[in-house]
Order: sequence, then C-alpha cells, then structure tokens
Amino acid sequence: MKKLIWLGLFALLFAGCAGFGPTENLAPKFEFANSSRNGVVVFSQLSNQVTTRLFIRPVGGSESATLHTTFNYHPFSTPEIKENGYVGNLHSFLLPAGDYEFFLYHIEKGGKILVSPEWSGAFKVEAKEVVYLGRFLLTRTEDSRSKIAVEDQGAADFKMLAERVPFFKDRPYKTQMVQLP
Repeated sequence: MKKLIWLGLFALLFAGCAGFGPTENLAPKFEFANSSRNGVVVFSQLSNQVTTRLFIRPVGGSESATLHTTFNYHPFSTPEIKENGYVGNLHSFLLPAGDYEFFLYHIEKGGKILVSPEWSGAFKVEAKEVVYLGRFLLTRTEDSRSKIAVEDQGAADFKMLAERVPFFKDRPYKTQMVQLP
C-alpha cells in the first residue's frame, strides 16, 4: 500500500512539470494546420558541460504556468551541438500566439544548483510564424557563479532544424534576441 501511495505522489509531482505544455521538438512531418493559432519557437541551449534549465512563462503569468527546457549534461551523452567547449541541444516547439518571457535559469553541477535572479527576456509568438530566440550559452564559472549570454546563430540552428524537420528548409523566420539579466 505504501508503494502505491508513493507512486501516486510521484506521478502527481511530475504531471504538472510542464505547465502550459508545448510540443517540444517538432515531428519530422510537421506543418501548420490551416486553423492553427500556434507559432513555432526555436532556440539552442548550450553549457560548459553542466546541466541547465531555462524557464518560460506567459507575460504576466505566474510561476505555476511555466515550462522549462533542459540540457542534461553527462560525460557519455551525445549533444547535438559542440562548439568552443560548450555542448547542448536545439529546441523547437509550438506555443499559442501571445507574449512570453524567459524569467529564470538554473545551472547544476555536482548536486549544487545556481539559480539566477528573476529577469524578463520577453518575446512574442504569432500564429503560423516562426520565431528564433538565439543560442543561449549558460556557464558555471570556476568561482561557482553563473553567466548567461545569447548569440544569433540562426543560420546554423535552422540548418540543423531543417535536417530534422524538412518544413523549415528555406522557411522565413523572425529573430527576436531577448534581453539578458
């Protein structure tokens, strides 16, 4: 009986993790439906070989209505992107049209989590449009501090995305580089 209670609590804990739940990493045969009110968000998330999370919510939303993307670093993992000592993955997902913001990031290594101060990296999602938010570089420094930077690597990221999802080959997109803390 105790096992069932623990399993139930575990399931409830993870059932709410994604908040308003996007469809992450679009299917190879993705296309917008004619009546779609969603847009596509694309960005890459790299780290200096640490686990990272970026948190997103609707502007004016609460922390209970959030989603997060994660890059789980493991020495034997195979990241999609390797560049200048950074490793990571490309994220692509659907969100309903509206205003959103990155508001927090975590960097984890050795069981210790560094949490950023809250900030607002605002961006807008339009129906049936594709928005590129940049390549986020999250760093844990030797003195156990965290840093975040963003670069425009749209050409490289969309080339990789088009290999996974042909819909994005030669597809126009808007670049919205977010403000950093």
